[in-house]
Amino acid sequence: MNTDLPPLVLIVGILSFVLFLAALITMPWIIGSLPRDVFLRGKEKEQSHPVVSILILIARNVMGLLFFTMGFVMLFMPGQGLLTMLAGLVLMRFPGKTRLVHRILSLSIIQKGLNGLRRRMGKETFLFPGEERPGKGS
Repeated sequence: MNTDLPPLVLIVGILSFVLFLAALITMPWIIGSLPRDVFLRGKEKEQSHPVVSILILIARNVMGLLFFTMGFVMLFMPGQGLLTMLAGLVLMRFPGKTRLVHRILSLSIIQKGLNGLRRRMGKETFLFPGEERPGKGS
């Protein structure tokens, strides 16, 4: 019996491992570098030159899709799948994104995971939609 793995299975296995390591290394850094109020902000300012805007849009969507895909794979493998998928969604731009992200952010498991990473890095916890902002109100 032949015990060699088919080349496609080997490639997919190596790619999965590399994506897992990339997300494991980059996710804490990305989450730690985001501003505390990133989920409360409105739309980003557009760049002045249309070519720059289009290039940034393409790069953000490609990176977002890559992170979303890595997160999906990590749902079935070791890793922080939901947080990586959320990071991918935050990077991308598409209709209904804000509503979808706010719905996901309303899950306590997501909030705990994000803020747990932030605390380990010595950063303040995120402010989420629906929370009262410090200094506002009574």
